[in-house]
Amino acid sequence: MKKSAQTTLQFQRREWFYYIDHKGLLFLEETEPKNYTSCLKDDKFLNFFFSNLRPVTETKEEQIEGYPYLSPCWGELNYVKSFKCPIIFKHLTTEQGNSNLEKDILIYGGALKQEFHPDLLIQDEEGLLLHPLTEHKYMKYGALDMSLCQKIGVTLENDPNGCESFIWRDQKHLIRQCKIDCY
Repeated sequence: MKKSAQTTLQFQRREWFYYIDHKGLLFLEETEPKNYTSCLKDDKFLNFFFSNLRPVTETKEEQIEGYPYLSPCWGELNYVKSFKCPIIFKHLTTEQGNSNLEKDILIYGGALKQEFHPDLLIQDEEGLLLHPLTEHKYMKYGALDMSLCQKIGVTLENDPNGCESFIWRDQKHLIRQCKIDCY
């Protein structure tokens, strides 16, 4: 009796390497120059990519030096490094909430949304303003882009208690100082 030859299809996992700059723009690592014309812009792709963004786990096969984040996509592994924080809030808009009250919404990735709560802003030791990500599965914080801070008028004032504060919609909000990672 003849044994039939068994063929095994070996799955080759594709790996891609990305960089997120200080404005939240996503680039393939090898892209030069890195500017607005060369960044990835497809909202559907960006939403999927940023929704799945997470810190690299301790799994040996997923660790690649210099790439602390991963955005898996089916069989592909998308390794990511960033300027500081990989999630950058680039825009602020308003939407109708419950009871016809407007709510402020931060935008990141392509068009992903996070409700803005000015009283939850914190400042890391390097001066980056961070906001909690309550809707993201894996990441805890996103950073406000500097131009967004200027646009919404976040001008920091020294509070008598030694904290920074700012005025938003006619209310004063304290900004806690924290040593924190973005995840």
